Amino acid sequence: MIIKERKMPLIIRKLNALLRRLPQHHPQRKDIEASFAKYMAGYRGEESIDYVLGFLSEKEYCILHDVRLSDGVRYFQIDTLIVSSKFILLLEIKNISGTLVFDQTFNQLIRITDEKEEAFPDPILQYRDMNSSSALGYINITFTKSPSKASLSSAVPTP
Repeated sequence: MIIKERKMPLIIRKLNALLRRLPQHHPQRKDIEASFAKYMAGYRGEESIDYVLGFLSEKEYCILHDVRLSDGVRYFQIDTLIVSSKFILLLEIKNISGTLVFDQTFNQLIRITDEKEEAFPDPILQYRDMNSSSALGYINITFTKSPSKASLSSAVPTP
């Protein structure tokens, strides 16, 4: 059962509204369009996972999207949280096209497209941080005595 629905992020709605009002020749329009496209790709990736989650039994699984928790020191954003009587699963969803290189030396993800390289924060490091954080302990205590794990999911765009 979906307890918390996924909503289009506020930043996407704001950027969309700004682009509708911004003149075509505005000096910052291309930067705003690029930012909008990046956020939309991430949101579409999260939506594509929703299709797969739709096959889970509503009686056995509770699904919460876009959860924000605090361990008392810092905040954690979880794309999707799946709770069952046997486990708790945290999904961090990425929707990045191109050839991906996980650079463990510099803790970054490198995307290669059309001979252009772009660096992103390392999602594996984010996964490790989430697994070792007290946020997982907090989730265990709050929801159930079930073991919890974080998982990194790559949303593969469909043609």
